[in-house]
Amino acid sequence: MNVEAKIPNDSMSITPAQVSAPATQPRHDLLLDVLTSKILLVLGSLLALVNIGASVNGAVLHSSDFQWSGAHLLLQHRDPWAVFLSGDPHHEILLRQAPNYLHELYILSRLSGKSCTLIAQPI
Repeated sequence: MNVEAKIPNDSMSITPAQVSAPATQPRHDLLLDVLTSKILLVLGSLLALVNIGASVNGAVLHSSDFQWSGAHLLLQHRDPWAVFLSGDPHHEILLRQAPNYLHELYILSRLSGKSCTLIAQPI
């Protein structure tokens, strides 16, 4: 049984099968879309890996913001800010690790303060 629906103000008739049928793309378009998406995924992954490598390299070679000194002093029940403001007479603050974190952040990083001095010093 073929039922036709009329479109207002148009002399063309459309069958329900034509209305509900999805538009299919040719196979070569789908293949091109898949290849393009995979190429972009691989390219994006490579760029992300290069960025991670550069970030780790910069952090290891040029960073002095680990704040081991402040966490270590806090574990010894000493105020890192008072030690810094007193001029650090015993050189307990390594490099440029002037205390600039909140007390709570030093408490959260107390595990790093338990590590030995050799780990905290630059390579």
